Amino acid sequence: MSISNPDTESRIFHSLPKKVQLAIKAYAESAGLSPDVVIIFTIAHFVELESIPWHDRHNQNASGSILDELPAALRIEIEKYAAEDELPPEFVVELAIAHFLDPDSMTFDDCQTGLQQDQLALLRLEKREQAITVV
Repeated sequence: MSISNPDTESRIFHSLPKKVQLAIKAYAESAGLSPDVVIIFTIAHFVELESIPWHDRHNQNASGSILDELPAALRIEIEKYAAEDELPPEFVVELAIAHFLDPDSMTFDDCQTGLQQDQLALLRLEKREQAITVV
């Protein structure tokens, strides 16, 4: 999965509970990535999207949803997942982030936010892949 050149902190980041924001920032700092890369990586990993084309990052037909800040390919995968499981797309985002932070959680309410070495290793691998892609 290749992710490059996102904004630093999006509306999605700012919409997260404070404890989740702090956890995302901790992962971002530990992996040398921006918080938005961590968020988008976690969602893409959850919906099993292999690559994210950043050129289509912002939706021209913005509906005002926080999902509009995501790449179109990722929004499509979120919407498919949401439709299959009859969930609101915003809940899929919460589920993805909560699951990344704590594989046993389904919401931010029951999420433990300590750094997990296996998740950190995935993010560091992503950073290395970004460096290769940029060169």
